[in-house]
Amino acid sequence: MPKKSRATGARRVSRCRVCGSKDLTLFLDLGETPLANSFLTNPDEREEWFPLQLFFCNRCALVQLSRVVDPDTLFRNYAYRSSSSGTVVAHLLELARFVHANLLGSSKDLVVEIGSNDGTFLKALKEMGVKILGVEPAKNMAHIANAQGVETLPTFFGSKEAQRIRDLKGGVKVMVANNVFAHIDDLHDFMRGVVTLLDDGGILSVEVPYLGDLNQNVEYDTVYHEHLSYFTVHPIVKLFDEFGMKLLKVVKLELHGGSIRLLAEKTTKQRPRPSFLAFEEKCGLTKLRTYESLAERVEYQKESLRRILEDARSGGEKIVGYGAPAKGNTLLNFCGIGTETLAYLIDTTPEKIGRFTPGTHIPVVETERFRKEQPPFALMLAWNYEKEIVMKEREYTGQFIVPIPSPRVLPKNA
Repeated sequence: MPKKSRATGARRVSRCRVCGSKDLTLFLDLGETPLANSFLTNPDEREEWFPLQLFFCNRCALVQLSRVVDPDTLFRNYAYRSSSSGTVVAHLLELARFVHANLLGSSKDLVVEIGSNDGTFLKALKEMGVKILGVEPAKNMAHIANAQGVETLPTFFGSKEAQRIRDLKGGVKVMVANNVFAHIDDLHDFMRGVVTLLDDGGILSVEVPYLGDLNQNVEYDTVYHEHLSYFTVHPIVKLFDEFGMKLLKVVKLELHGGSIRLLAEKTTKQRPRPSFLAFEEKCGLTKLRTYESLAERVEYQKESLRRILEDARSGGEKIVGYGAPAKGNTLLNFCGIGTETLAYLIDTTPEKIGRFTPGTHIPVVETERFRKEQPPFALMLAWNYEKEIVMKEREYTGQFIVPIPSPRVLPKNA
């Protein structure tokens, strides 16, 4: 049995972090889980378990966790690398080309990325001759980036840090925050930092996993303690307006199971109401009932996946897990899938190999073992890279079980 300890480093949320409303409704409870990236060196280690629940704000439609874990605990030593996925690398190269071609006026313009991870995006821009700076609170990732020649400050970003950067580097033409907004508790201080650092007319590019896709595809595994907020465009526009940032464009992306890129300008000019807002209202994404229905579908998906795994096990077949992403740990803990079901997980991230999954204590091994053993079934925990994985493992003789959006078993050599 896992050794549990009562969570002490978490604060209960009482107000919406965008609009300040206390009118929050709990609609999804995934139970208690350890932190999704807290892989263990020893399966007998004691772990802290935290409630994993979602609130809906009845005023601005933000969806947010019921608890906030100390960010130092979450991010000071981080296990995710942008460079670990070919899909992510290709996406970041495309974004770098877009920024270089469309958002910069001269070679003197500075681009700052918040949450720059191992520097993959900024390295691409630097190779195009662009001035760059990264801000990354995970010290291990900042070290990797700096070692590659990508100047990176190992710190959290906020208004004070923004002023220090402006004093040191001057104003900024473009700021980029990819998959960062969801991690931030104090969004208002973050935005104060943005408007402090950006020059007038400067552009902020934000990418977030899209709540509309989470709802449509029942992506409950993307809920974990690093992701404090789950966004539609509505609450982001409200936040931008408060700080004099006007939304220019919303781009729908396939990345991470469905994301959006928002481009906003620091300006006093008025902009038309984004058409995306009407789309969200039509889809019910501003209504509590939509998310109450989601909670019902989550339970159905859980039982459906468990039945598929039990059928595979009943024949005495070996099942492993493909990928050890953070989202996989939400799924494994919520669905009660442990070592009695999965023999091991495979992953390419050095920080995870040789460790054990939080809560379920499944060993993480190198990909070569999977290719050598050719187990009959593999649960694709990194389902958001399904096309990439199927192509990469085209020599696999077994069958992948894909849990999202609807649990299914792929035919052999799909």
